[in-house]
Order: sequence, then C-alpha cells, then structure tokens
Amino acid sequence: MQFKEELINVIINLIEELFECKLNSIMQDVNDKLARMHQDIENMQDVLVKHFSHQVAHSRAESLSETVDTAEEDQFKKSINAELDSLGLRVQQLEYMNHIILDTQSANKATFKELERKIQPMQEQINKSIEEMKKDLKDKQTFQWTVLNDQIERVEKYVQKLKQADLFFQQKQQLQTQTNKKSK
Repeated sequence: MQFKEELINVIINLIEELFECKLNSIMQDVNDKLARMHQDIENMQDVLVKHFSHQVAHSRAESLSETVDTAEEDQFKKSINAELDSLGLRVQQLEYMNHIILDTQSANKATFKELERKIQPMQEQINKSIEEMKKDLKDKQTFQWTVLNDQIERVEKYVQKLKQADLFFQQKQQLQTQTNKKSK
C-alpha cells in the first residue's frame, strides 16, 4: 500500500513538472518572438532613418535645383506606410498568440486542479486502506501471539508432566532395584 501511495505522489510530481515544463516552453517561445519583433522594429527603424536621411538629402538637392519629384515622395510614403502596416500586423499576430498562450495556461491550470481534485479522494481512500491493513495486520499478529503463547503454556505443562513421570519412573526403578537387592 505504501508503494501505491508513493506511486501516486510520483505521478502527481511528474504531472506538476510536465505542466511547469510546458508552461516554461510556451513562455520561452513568446519571449523569443517578442525579442525578434523588437529586433525587427529596431532594424526597420535603422532602415527608415537611413532611407529618410537619404530622401531628405535627395529632396534638398532637388529643392536646390528646384525640381521636386512628387512621385518619389509618394513612393517613399507608400513604402513607409507598407512597412508600418507590416509591423502592425506582426504586433497583432504576436498579441493574438499571447492571448492563445494565456488561455492555454488558464486551461492547463484548470485541468491540473481538476486532476488534483479527482486524485485527492483516491489518495484518501488509499491512506484509509493502508491504515485498515495495518490495523488488521496488528490484530492478526496479536491473535497469533496469543495462540503461540497458549501453545507454549501447553508444551510447558506437558514437559512438566513428562519430568514428573520420569522422576516417578526413576524412583520406581530405584525402589525395585532396592527391593531386588533385599530379596537376594
């Protein structure tokens, strides 16, 4: 019965460790994706700053020559807007994934609590059974000792009677030997 109790404790510990590992893995994935997103944003900022600086320099050069090419400005605005839209979509995707992860964590916690709630009565029943078996074993041992003590008492009485019979037999032989000597 102790083995069953230890087995249940090992299973509970394994479930807890599995839950923690899964949770840590999910959180690591989220952190990795957020780090990549931040790196992408920083890279995009660098690209935009360089591009914008280049465009400003180009624009100033065109201003000086008084030729402004609005098509390039529109193209620049469109490319910046496209990059911002792309980054916005990535942020939305990561936020959505984060919500899914949080929902999964919540569901896992609920499942774990439900499992723990189901295991608790089983564990109590096993503990009760163990206690009953210990009591039963103790009762059986007490009964066996009582029977053994009774048998020991009987054997001791029997040995005592045998000793008395032996003593009586020896006395009878001595008496007969003395009687035989007197008769001769």
